[in-house]
Amino acid sequence: MPTAHDLQSTTLQVLNKRITDQLYRKTPFISQAQANGLIERIAGGQRVENPVLLAEHGEIIQLSNGNEKTPFNVKDPTRLSKHEWADFVGTVAITHKEKTRNKGPQAQNRIYEIRLKSMRQMLMKEVEKQLIAASSTILTDLETMNGFGTRTEGWFENAAYGSQTNVVGTLSKATYSESWQNQLVDVAGNFAANGETKMAEGVVQTQLYAPEGDIDIIHASPASYLRYKESLRDDERYMAAKEFRLDGGKLALDFSGVPLVVNPNLGFTVAGGSDKVSMYMLNSALLRLYFDTEGEWELGALREMEGQFAYGARLFVAMQMAPYHLAGHCVVINAEA
Repeated sequence: MPTAHDLQSTTLQVLNKRITDQLYRKTPFISQAQANGLIERIAGGQRVENPVLLAEHGEIIQLSNGNEKTPFNVKDPTRLSKHEWADFVGTVAITHKEKTRNKGPQAQNRIYEIRLKSMRQMLMKEVEKQLIAASSTILTDLETMNGFGTRTEGWFENAAYGSQTNVVGTLSKATYSESWQNQLVDVAGNFAANGETKMAEGVVQTQLYAPEGDIDIIHASPASYLRYKESLRDDERYMAAKEFRLDGGKLALDFSGVPLVVNPNLGFTVAGGSDKVSMYMLNSALLRLYFDTEGEWELGALREMEGQFAYGARLFVAMQMAPYHLAGHCVVINAEA
């Protein structure tokens, strides 16, 4: 016969699934990954080994008379970028005193639900901080897009395309200078004069190099979002954003058919420099969020906590972010004014 703890554990599992669905829509980058099917699940493994397209498969010849020798000089166009798992855990707990003062499973479940939601919000916020800006002091094993200035391990750099030198997933950007480097445009602190032109330039450059897909979401700092909104004036256009189609028809500002999403983690100043990172123009077909099949916001069983007169369940995550290609993404800098 199941115990009260067993029943409450089952209830918490249901709450965790419901909270997952709700919170995915509240974090810009993670919500886009969820909506576009970019979350990939792996059953274990020492690390994430991510196939990336960095070379050409072979030769092509024209058949002018039909007797030409067909070339078999082919090679594997893919390489493996390697990324260590990022594992982290949080605890959802209730003290015995709180259980005593809140008699009955319904009252206790309300406490668990509030605390589970709080823990999930904190974890997802921390994940997004690290993925976008490397600003988490806790989840430092997670990959980050912030490879600017003195940082050497992030995906993106504030250096010209073709001259970048970071190492991403054990692969040198200098070695694969036509595919493993991001596009960059500089608004030079004058959005009114340069903003829309530079954004359009970024979209064009990514289209020239992306092996598949197009820019389909733009993350903007609060200030650069306002600068773009101001630049439109009477020409302002809106579209229904995919992630909000089931949310009362909420509208989002767009550029060239791509929704702009305000991301509070952007707008930071490059380490060791003066450039400000204002926007990420992302091609979601060229990146993945990996989860271990037993670490996708996995909530453990409710049990008495050792050394404390309390009961808790641990929320475990094993994940990593990895790119398929970097030249299909663009960074917009200095668009804050």
